[in-house]
Amino acid sequence: MRKKVSILYQINELKNSIITLYVIVICIMALTIILPWGKFDPSFDYYNSKFNGLEIITAIFLFIKGTHFFKNDFMMLMQNSVSRKSIFISKCYVIFIVGFAMSIIGNLILVIGNMIPNKNSINIFQGIYDMLFHQRVMQYSDFRIFFESLLFSFVFYLFFYCFGYLFIVIKNQMSRKLKIILITAISSFFIIILPFINALSNNKINDILLRSLNIALGISSGNSFALMLTLITIMIISFCIIYYYIQRAVFGD
Repeated sequence: MRKKVSILYQINELKNSIITLYVIVICIMALTIILPWGKFDPSFDYYNSKFNGLEIITAIFLFIKGTHFFKNDFMMLMQNSVSRKSIFISKCYVIFIVGFAMSIIGNLILVIGNMIPNKNSINIFQGIYDMLFHQRVMQYSDFRIFFESLLFSFVFYLFFYCFGYLFIVIKNQMSRKLKIILITAISSFFIIILPFINALSNNKINDILLRSLNIALGISSGNSFALMLTLITIMIISFCIIYYYIQRAVFGD
């Protein structure tokens, strides 16, 4: 029962912000269709231009919302006798529910937006799936691409929401000294150690990293499932770290 209350509380906290986000997005899309952009910029090519960014805006929004939850909400739930395990599980439910709902809403907005007649009768709204895997989009039916795009945006949103949550959990639980050590270590590795090792290996390390990254992202091969699998793997690791810190979270006054 407490878990259900926790889920409803967190969703209710997000509801108004999500509504505001989509009202703004719909207004921007309406202006995109209505306004004669060519009059503002004579060089504007309406046929070859695409308006995109809905998923990016949503991902940034979810990242920010992920960073907002922890200290205040965590303490409130703890004071209402919700266990740490229940807080973690309820947050996982919220991340999945919100991510799934927003992926459906976002894809429907793109589909409906491209169905609305415009002066040149072209699809002017482009999703991130089409941007990254355009060749794949051209190969398969609209029905299949819609569901692949839905699945991709779902995983994409989960990743950013989870990453925001992970960021704030670690930030709140690490001591200042540990933060400085971690930032210094990461910076030293990428700025000094990795280039030095790469130089010793005649750029072989760089080639291996680029090939591995290419396989993991799957963009050049047009394999969207490779990128989704990579994001899911990172999320699983992130959830384990979040659970570890939630079990040991301590706040001062």
